[in-house]
Amino acid sequence: MAEFSLASASAKQVWSTNYISDYMRQSRFAPYTGADNNFIFVSKYELQREAGKTVNIPWIGRLKANGVYDDGVLEGNEEALANANMPILLHWVRNAAIASKNEAFKTDIDIVDANRSELKRWSATKMKSDIILQILGTATKADNTNVPWVNILGNGGVVIKAVASAADMNSWITTNSDRVLFGISTANNTGTFSTSAANVDSTNDKLSCAMIRQMKIMARTTEGGTTGITPYMTEDGREYFVMFAGIRAFRDLKTDSEMVAANRDARAREGDGMKNNPLFQDGDLMIDGVIVREEPYITRLLTTASTFLSAAGAASIPVEPVFLCGAAAGGIAWGQKPTPRAQKFDYDFRMGAAVEELRGLEKLNYNGLQNGMVTGFVSGVA
Repeated sequence: MAEFSLASASAKQVWSTNYISDYMRQSRFAPYTGADNNFIFVSKYELQREAGKTVNIPWIGRLKANGVYDDGVLEGNEEALANANMPILLHWVRNAAIASKNEAFKTDIDIVDANRSELKRWSATKMKSDIILQILGTATKADNTNVPWVNILGNGGVVIKAVASAADMNSWITTNSDRVLFGISTANNTGTFSTSAANVDSTNDKLSCAMIRQMKIMARTTEGGTTGITPYMTEDGREYFVMFAGIRAFRDLKTDSEMVAANRDARAREGDGMKNNPLFQDGDLMIDGVIVREEPYITRLLTTASTFLSAAGAASIPVEPVFLCGAAAGGIAWGQKPTPRAQKFDYDFRMGAAVEELRGLEKLNYNGLQNGMVTGFVSGVA
């Protein structure tokens, strides 16, 4: 009978404490994630929950009234503060590595140490892909649930979340017409996803500074409403949006003459100042308060894999999504932080190390509107 043993409590605590910050950093989404609703991805911990349960991320609307002046009467003229909760369903996410004594592993701790980097890399990749597939690459429904552009699969090809229907996509771009852009022109959104995407061509609709500026205008225009998109604000009061772009869109943007000049001048002017920006990472571009981050998994997981995108543009070109994000664009909920496990079996000859976490991810939506994001569709020609 296999003998089961856990890593020592102290070892488990150290790994559990460090693991989540380490792998979030490796996923490259760490600078954008935090407990405050100012962050792009709002994280919330409600430990001791179970799979299939939900964690609610609260949302508070913006006050819009003019208030009163001087001796105007405030009593009876108060403004009701809109509020809601976004439920996030929790799922177990696990993986493990196994080895035998013949491969020179000696103790539980040695196994954990030897497999830690690979498990951490897997966790980082998994978190990155889940953020892209379950937060960014989704259509919002009227009941605030999200449906992905590609099937979310578990082991053995089991469908965890089924792909959106054409009707889902049409409803999403209609309800969110002030925060979904096809190509350079808002007129390209016809209310039908397939015909809107077919308006994106390989000449005029490459990702450019002009398109980023248009998406920022769209975000800023929503700010007057209850569900307006607001930028991330740094501690010194500076405001930024962050755009996540795939490799094809990012490639086109890098050759935009305005972007070349803007980043050359910004670096010359600010020197090491960009390094002090908590959102700025090596390789990022910046234009008009928008930090543009290249994320290759967008191309891999969405552009080439989604039937909605792979040949959707004019003359059947692929269409690549880009995501201009402000505060509270998505939510990440944990019911259990990443926890290490170690197990011996086959008379202690074989030993394994594993990691498990209970978490869920969703784009944050209220009243059918995506809360903190403008989604753009650009030329995705290889």
